Amino acid sequence: MLMFMIAIVHSVEAYYLNPKIVSSYMEFPVFLTFLILIISEHVFGFVGLLIGVPLFYILVDLAKDLDVFVNKVKKVSSAIDTTKTSTKEAIHKNIRLSRSQGPSGE
Repeated sequence: MLMFMIAIVHSVEAYYLNPKIVSSYMEFPVFLTFLILIISEHVFGFVGLLIGVPLFYILVDLAKDLDVFVNKVKKVSSAIDTTKTSTKEAIHKNIRLSRSQGPSGE
């Protein structure tokens, strides 16, 4: 009977309380935390239970940082393309772009 009670308490702790505590701390849904724990335990064994959720959190954070970086690169690339286009148009119209004299010696 005692072994049965220990198994019940351990099951409640392992499958309900731990995912709920970790999910509230990491700001993940409980289901996702539970799924991460199950997958990481099957892949890495007991160590997976310890490193699964923090590793997933790090990967999500890296993905967010990568998204921010890609958006910044897109903005800079767009600004460079706009500047190139306007410069080409100004050269085509023979507009002086700086205070230096152009090739015609104006």
